[in-house]
Amino acid sequence: MAELPSDVLFNIFSRLPVKSLARCRCVSKQWCECINDPYLAIIHGERSSPEEPKPIIYYGHSNPPCIVSFHITKSNETMTLLEDKINPHKQFRCTQSSRATMVRGSCNGLIYASQDHVLDKLSLVVIHPVRKECHELPPIDPYVPWPYNPVTQKSSCGLGFDASTNTFKMVCVLSSVDQAHPDTRRMTQCTMVHVLGTNSWRKMPPKLPPLSITGDGVFADGCLYWLNKGAVHPLVTCFDVKEEEFRLITRPKTTGISWMLSLRFVELLDLHGEVGYSIYHLNNKIEVWVLKEKQWVIRYVIHLQLPFYAEYYYIKIGRWNNEGDVLIQIQTPPGAKVRWFVYSLKRELLDEVKIVHEDGKYNKYIYMYPAGNLLSILGINTNIAL
Repeated sequence: MAELPSDVLFNIFSRLPVKSLARCRCVSKQWCECINDPYLAIIHGERSSPEEPKPIIYYGHSNPPCIVSFHITKSNETMTLLEDKINPHKQFRCTQSSRATMVRGSCNGLIYASQDHVLDKLSLVVIHPVRKECHELPPIDPYVPWPYNPVTQKSSCGLGFDASTNTFKMVCVLSSVDQAHPDTRRMTQCTMVHVLGTNSWRKMPPKLPPLSITGDGVFADGCLYWLNKGAVHPLVTCFDVKEEEFRLITRPKTTGISWMLSLRFVELLDLHGEVGYSIYHLNNKIEVWVLKEKQWVIRYVIHLQLPFYAEYYYIKIGRWNNEGDVLIQIQTPPGAKVRWFVYSLKRELLDEVKIVHEDGKYNKYIYMYPAGNLLSILGINTNIAL
């Protein structure tokens, strides 16, 4: 077969879906080299149309943790079915013994998860489901950054992409309370940054007053966003991945909500390219805002009509498709079985999601995965320029 010029291949491949590119790598050596070139990953993000997110089930196995790919098999007016494929889309074994692994977020087609090791060190793993790659980051000893023994310690992480250097950066904010002054509950924070492709973490100088950052970071428009629930009016902490600088963003200007009673009903959302801010009102109404040009804009309002009584419920939202429908995870009461629903914005109806061939022995989590690019985790080139 005659080889095509590289510029022609780049032009064609930059407009194909990621799933099609993964298959095209098997055609010839030239095609494989072209698709693996980091330059294609850059122009592909600029030219290709947004891809539909894919539902992925994560099973909380202890050994080995596993990512399993699901696809939609049936949908009607009352129910959506998910059925697993014959073979797992991605399965990997950790190099260390792990009690539990939890998917924490995604960035440009990469999924990252935390591993709870026996030695109680914070260990993170980055997964590329399309390329079937897995990369374990160097573990962080949570006690190393502190000049004292912490009473309590927690971590909030986020994976971002620096387009100026074509590198992925993992950012972890560690928070601790001084054991020597437990009555004052004095909190100290430490920010650690790891560039994928290196073998170490570096500690950033403190640039913000201690804030109660919660949850994991949402990446959008070159920045990572965390929710800060420590204030009376919840703020948003923003981290510029390129400049490595923090700043604070005020919350959306909404009405009809008591912040002190409803802090647990506020959440940041990963809407795959946009950062969302959801507010759950006590009357089963959900407001979802998005950040546009540094201003919060209302995206939609959902009036939940649950098919069961829920005195208490915990909700997480993710984007289901490019039409704007959303996946809603509901757990009621705490510790009860998790149920999933797809909310149709056009029909304003809830469709319950049923899982076919589900394994009831392990914890399960549905995660909406955007197939963003084919850039390899293991061979990141920091010298590519357009």
